[in-house]
Amino acid sequence: MTRRVLILGGTGEARELAACAVSDLSGKLEVVTSLTRQPPPERTPAGGLRIGRFADIEDFAQTLASEAIDLVVDATHPFAETISMQAYAACIRSEKLILSLQRPPWNMPRSAKWTEVPDMKTVAEVLPRFARRVFVTTGRRDLEVLNDAPKVEPEMWYLVRLHTAPAEALALPNHHLITGSGPFSKDGEAALIKEHAVDTLIVRESGGRAGQAKIDAAVDAGLHVVLISRPDPEPGNSVETVVDALTWLDQQS
Repeated sequence: MTRRVLILGGTGEARELAACAVSDLSGKLEVVTSLTRQPPPERTPAGGLRIGRFADIEDFAQTLASEAIDLVVDATHPFAETISMQAYAACIRSEKLILSLQRPPWNMPRSAKWTEVPDMKTVAEVLPRFARRVFVTTGRRDLEVLNDAPKVEPEMWYLVRLHTAPAEALALPNHHLITGSGPFSKDGEAALIKEHAVDTLIVRESGGRAGQAKIDAAVDAGLHVVLISRPDPEPGNSVETVVDALTWLDQQS
């Protein structure tokens, strides 16, 4: 009997898992990927597609029932706390099996100068100790908190990279906005660091191969890396690789 798996996507690992499951487990598993918005053609995952957010845990549980979902793989971004919580709670309520695909953390080279902090509020507090020109790669969320950083001379300047340009100007003075979606190469990141003469990198501990390039480029250039810690994951079964997630799916199908 064919079972249905819902992959919570939006990451490269989710697309890779969907492609492998469709290819290797055809006839045993029907794959559906859930995304918040319609992806561009080059990022559309293999198999079926569900578009839209879940309103709450109850909405998620109702979707599991109405779509006859048997298995769930949470392959979302490590900082996607809300959807991970909803998925775990809904699966417990619905007695469905769920696996978390958690990409491994980055390898911080021995020569790295880095500070780990819990949130952007703490980032703003520590920046003036060592930063003046800052490369921000954390996304748009909580950027305005950087305005609370203690004033220094020369004034703090920010290079902000977002996936797409926002509809409204960022609430952050003295900044330059660039857009782009990874994966980025180490050489490309190094060139960006040199062009804008940045001395500090702010990054969320997203982990994975795709983001290692900016860490390596920053360390080679002698930048101070401010690392925002991951939120605690939901309990339950978890793996770090697509291969292990595919094995788990094979065992359940």
